[in-house]
Amino acid sequence: MVVKNTKQMKILFCLMLLSALLVNREYAHTVSSRDTDHFSYGVRSAGLLGYAGENGFGAFEAGFLVFLLAFSTFTKKVSFKIGIILFVSLGLYCLLFSFSRGAYGAFLLSIIFLGFIRDRKLLIFALVLLVVWQVVLPVAVQERITMTYDKSEGLDSSAQERVDLWQDALSLIAHDPIFGTGFDTYAQLHRVGIYEDTHNYYLKVMVETGIVGFILFLSLLGKAFALGFRLFRRADDKFMKALGLGFATMIVCTAVANLFGDRWTYLQ
Repeated sequence: MVVKNTKQMKILFCLMLLSALLVNREYAHTVSSRDTDHFSYGVRSAGLLGYAGENGFGAFEAGFLVFLLAFSTFTKKVSFKIGIILFVSLGLYCLLFSFSRGAYGAFLLSIIFLGFIRDRKLLIFALVLLVVWQVVLPVAVQERITMTYDKSEGLDSSAQERVDLWQDALSLIAHDPIFGTGFDTYAQLHRVGIYEDTHNYYLKVMVETGIVGFILFLSLLGKAFALGFRLFRRADDKFMKALGLGFATMIVCTAVANLFGDRWTYLQ
């Protein structure tokens, strides 16, 4: 209600960039002081996002990076492109060392979406990354990805705990599928160990608000995506087109990230 014109939007965009840059600078400084030669849970950090946790930080990075990449496809100014590349490079460093596998997946799928919609070079980037990731990614990141599943031991403890939470949530949904147990009640149930979240926001919505709330939430996601995509298709101004596509791509990223936890309701 305060931002009334394109000039004010651009000022807000620059302030967003500045604040994200400060977040990333602090995070890179923290991570660089730790031993990241190999993965361990002790090297992870939530940075300035605090209570949102390491995975929340990873989701933030993934969403903001694809938002910026969408913007970069609309500018021909070399200085702006270089600035975006430098910013994205720092953000990728932070994303990788968030060690959030859900954020990795959300970022990759969003890149593929952006490649189909706007820039085919991003599809080549995604394909190359899928082929050579075991060569180009840091060893610690490779270890984080490959530890997910072992042929002899199965899923690692973190992934298995998520599966247990999802199975429990599905069984709970069956008791009240229409309206659910009530908003924000799952945390009080202590169904699986110490966990207070289903680690899948769609299942959390189903548990707490039933099929009614689930349909409303999907409608909200769909409406948000449609508004952004429509702006991208119909706007005449390049900045507005970039804003629309960036927002739509960020919604895609958020929708994927929500499969692995609550990436929607944390204040941070």
